[in-house]
Amino acid sequence: RWTPIRDVMTNEMVDYYWTSIYSLPTFRRYARHFDDFRFINLHDGRDLVETFFCESLPSAPRACAAARALGAPHNHEGYELTFRLIVAGARRRGILDRPGRKNKHKTLAHKPINDLAEKVRERQTSLKKGPYDFPMACMHPGLLQKIREKSLAAEEALLPEFFRSPDGRAKLLSEFDVHARTRLCDVNASAVLEDPSWVAFFASVEHDFP
Repeated sequence: RWTPIRDVMTNEMVDYYWTSIYSLPTFRRYARHFDDFRFINLHDGRDLVETFFCESLPSAPRACAAARALGAPHNHEGYELTFRLIVAGARRRGILDRPGRKNKHKTLAHKPINDLAEKVRERQTSLKKGPYDFPMACMHPGLLQKIREKSLAAEEALLPEFFRSPDGRAKLLSEFDVHARTRLCDVNASAVLEDPSWVAFFASVEHDFP
């Protein structure tokens, strides 16, 4: 069962995450025993895999060459889950029901749900829209501000030179503002399915859902 991010990221969970399992507390625990650390900056636009094998691992030239040959992996921006949640919402509302059909697709990972989610993605693309152009349910502004402040403090402690650079803090704030409207939100499937065009779409593909 999918748990919305708004239900997971409570004030208590944010406090626990940033004091126990986030990068900064993890670094501080290991710093008691080791003094040689390499940090990979996820905000500099470089491929994470290539940076890891080519800069963080010593004496790994073949792995580095392989990572460079492979290139950066395609970033799906989380859209598969967005589209699967819409399909699951349509199923819950009975839009995909027909007489004699058994409710056997109990998880979002089942192939019929994935196949229909791909058709949802194709329709959204045909409308020249992306996964975050659906109605979204986002976090409370106060909680977002708390996450923003804790994130900035951790970035400054771990990557002080980048943080103080012209593209440092400003870039982090810009990225966070984008995520606050996208990755830190969940698709509002109920609102999507209030749109008659989406109801008609699911009615047109209902026969493809076993």
